[in-house]
Amino acid sequence: MKKLKIFTGSFILLLLMFSSVVVFAQENVSVADLIASSEKYHQKEVSVTGRISNYKEKTSKHGKQYTVFHLRDGNDYISVYSQGHKGLKNDIYVRVIGKFFMIKHVGKQDFYNEIEMKKYNILKE
Repeated sequence: MKKLKIFTGSFILLLLMFSSVVVFAQENVSVADLIASSEKYHQKEVSVTGRISNYKEKTSKHGKQYTVFHLRDGNDYISVYSQGHKGLKNDIYVRVIGKFFMIKHVGKQDFYNEIEMKKYNILKE
């Protein structure tokens, strides 16, 4: 019985350690690199900085709120999607952390070069 408790405790500790490594394992990458090497980053956690443009807060036909915008770095941009309304605005410089998709199929629509944002930091307003 004592061995089982030690094994269970060790397993839980390893699981917690592994999950925190996964959560913080995003790769810092530029918008240009994401576009140029989209296959390399497909379905990976990334951290990207840029300026917000085309900011829109929307509500789906099912009543779910979401936010979409472009994250620009010079002439390059990628799309960003997030659940809920974020209260951001155009021309804010931010760091976005989330999962990158080279292509994402949602119903009958395809979305290209998009980050599903998990969190963000405002760097400069």
